[in-house]
Order: sequence, then structure tokens, then C-alpha cells
Amino acid sequence: MTFMICFVASVDGVVVEKEKARVTFENEVRNDVDPGLVEMIQGNTFCTRVYPIQHGGTRTVRVIYQDQVKVENNNFFFNIPIYFTTTLNSLNISLFCAQASNHDQPEVLLNAKLKQPFVHSNGKYCSEFHQVNVQQLGGERSITYMLNNLALEQPIYSVEIDPDDHSEAYFALSYMPPLPQSNEVKLDSQKTMSVCILWDASFSRTNVENPNHEINMLKIILDAWKLNAINVILAVVIFQNVVEGPNTFQLHEQLCWPKLSQFLTDLSYDGATNLFQLATISTIIPNATHYFLFSDCLLTIGNDGPTQFNQLATKLIWILNANFTHEPTNVSLIKHLINLSSGGYITREKIVTENNANEIVQYIDRPQPRYISTDIINNASVHDIYSSHSIMLATDAERFILVGKMSLPTSVNIAINFMILNENAS
Repeated sequence: MTFMICFVASVDGVVVEKEKARVTFENEVRNDVDPGLVEMIQGNTFCTRVYPIQHGGTRTVRVIYQDQVKVENNNFFFNIPIYFTTTLNSLNISLFCAQASNHDQPEVLLNAKLKQPFVHSNGKYCSEFHQVNVQQLGGERSITYMLNNLALEQPIYSVEIDPDDHSEAYFALSYMPPLPQSNEVKLDSQKTMSVCILWDASFSRTNVENPNHEINMLKIILDAWKLNAINVILAVVIFQNVVEGPNTFQLHEQLCWPKLSQFLTDLSYDGATNLFQLATISTIIPNATHYFLFSDCLLTIGNDGPTQFNQLATKLIWILNANFTHEPTNVSLIKHLINLSSGGYITREKIVTENNANEIVQYIDRPQPRYISTDIINNASVHDIYSSHSIMLATDAERFILVGKMSLPTSVNIAINFMILNENAS
């Protein structure tokens, strides 16, 4: 007797240019991960993609483990994972720490089996461990070493010569930028705000439950500003395949919210979406300090590139979207807009949970620090700088890390540029 098992797959797709297919693959499969980065999978397992490799060619891969230090009483604690479950034929660990003028010799903590003193040599502190037939380390999963008396604001840097090309070197800089902390509210000195509400009334948002949740969250945000005596001017723009408005509301007026709420509740959701019409809104409402975009950012009209939004993104863009996770959403465009503008994305989960209301208000009101660029002061040859583009920064005392490659023997002087809203720090 013969059995035959058949599997049939139905695939919907269209033929596209090779370049567009590559971009889509990077966005969806690799999730925009820089192929030079290593991703932690599970335990001590890491993976990365290295490409392209020419036929018959080779690539050299350098894997660097990077972790955020723990700070306590001006001491920095570094943890290096060494967890293993089987006996190792050999275990070789080398620790190198660049010397700084304001800290003492580093000290290895916790693991007595691997504890070796640091030796000062050529401007570095070095400690090496070489053991054979190493058994499990009794549950300990890391080596911890400490730098003493190191002020938070003190830059830490290190340079390592490329073992394959001694004319170049890798460098790393760890620096605490002079940014405000998250509990410092920027509205203390900004008593007037001009908020432009961009409301998507297209057919994809016909589930009226979702816009109702968004209207409730908008009321919570406006009530918080009104309670803090913030004078808010609201300009409301409705868009589908065409733009309507702006309609203006003054928050300090007694009937402002009833009028605004009724206006939004009475909207009819129909038609296509042309988000690219919003690219020129800044010329219609030039004084806007914030944009609140209520939309799933789906595009049905227009195929222009995201650079069309560059002028719009010169001000903060906050995107609120109460769609369910299974409902279509243009995630790539949302990420582009909030990264470009230093704004943020507020999802349904946060919008519908009442306990999140104060957290969302604080999230919107917090300072918006951003790394802008790195300037090379002395015309030295520097390349492969990461981060290679402007990125948002956390406000909770996290050190900014910059890495790159430089040509020897020239020293490098660099200036790192940061921005907080319309203020600059470097």
C-alpha cells in the first residue's frame, strides 16, 4: 500500500525590483537590525549576519560584548558572563582597562577561583586568567570587576589596534552627556503651547471604538496641561484623501472640550488615506510646537518616499493609535516619524488602560534628548562610526557609547552634538 502526502501553499505576492525586495527583507525579517550587530538569543548564545562574502573570499568577524555598567557610590561595576555547564578543556580570559587619571586600580570581585590582580602596563591595567580542565564555577555566571572613584560625568575611552591592520585602530567612548533627567519637566518654562492635532478619518478607522478611546486619552492630556496652567492653542486638521481645516480651539475657554469632543465624535470615517498631504502642514500652521497624529499611518494614495516628512518632523510628532494589534498598521512609517522627530508612539494597550494615563502625560512632557552627530575637529581619518545616524537618548542617567575606527598614528579630537528640543548641547 502506498501513501502520498501533499502540502499545498498559497502565496499572494507581486514582482518587485530587487532593491525594494531587499529593503522589505531587512525591514520585516531582520527588523532593521544593523548586520554588524550581535543579537542575544538565549543564555550565552548570540547570532549575527555577516554579508556580503564574495565567492572564494573571506570575512573577519570581531564580536564585542557590550554591557551597561552599574554605578554605586562613584564606583563602576562591570559584569562579564562566563556561565557554562560542561567541563572546559581550557579557559582563557584577558581583561584590559584603560587608565584614567581619577580612578584607582580596578579590582576583581566575587569569584575567588578566577581572582587575579591587575598589572599596570603601557597605560593599561591588565589581568589574565589561564586554566585547564575547568569545572563548573559553583553557580557563578559572571566575573565582576570594579573601577573606584570614577565620577559619572568623566568620559571613559579606549583604543585598540586592529590586529589585522596595524595602521588602524578601534576606539570606544563612554560619556554621560549633560542632559536633564526624566523628572525634569520641560513645561515649567513653557507656558504656551501650540498643538496641531492631525486626525485620520479614513475608511481603515471605521471601528468607532478605537477613535473613542483616543478622544478619551486626548481629554486626559489636555486636562493635565490645563491643571498646570498651560495655555494651549489647538489646531485640528482632519485628513482622508483630502485635508480639511484647520479648526482652532483655545484650551482656556470654558466650552473648549465639549466643542472639540463633539467635533471629533461626529466625524464620518470613509475614503482613502493620503498622509503625504501632511508634509506641508508646517506652512499652514507654522507655530506648532507639537503634532498629535491620530492614525494607523496606512497609505492608500501616494508613493513618495518618507523624506517628504522631513519638514513636518522638525517638531515633535506623537502618534496615538488605538487599533488592535491584529488590525493593519504601518509600523515602518510610524518608526520613521517618531525617530526623525524625537516624538513617541502610544499604542492601544497604553491608551485603553486608565492606570497608564499619568505615565503617558509624563512621557509626553519629558525632555526629548537626542544624539545628532559627531564632528571630527582635527581632520583625522575616522570612519565606521556607530551610531551612524541620529538617535533618541534615554533620560535616566544612561551613558552614551560611541565606537568607530581611526587611522594611526594621528590622534583624534571629536565633538559630540546633542539636542534637547530646540536647545543644543555638545
